[in-house]
Amino acid sequence: MTVKLELAPDIEAGLLTKAQANGLSLEAYVEQVLREQVRAESSPALMRSQLAGQRIRELHKGVTLGGASTKELIEEGRE
Repeated sequence: MTVKLELAPDIEAGLLTKAQANGLSLEAYVEQVLREQVRAESSPALMRSQLAGQRIRELHKGVTLGGASTKELIEEGRE
């Protein structure tokens, strides 16, 4: 099925940034987001929390704060 979307420039730019951060084309990223949404709505609460956890882990990839990765910051906090 083909769907044509007219996106506001700011929404397109935001989606494109997220797509590139995940190494995906804009089209592939939008499809992934839609699949996750449909899956989450049709899944029990536990499955939705697992999807949320997966999404959080994806978002943490490559995130740094002052040059330190999220993992390094967590380890530092444990010390």
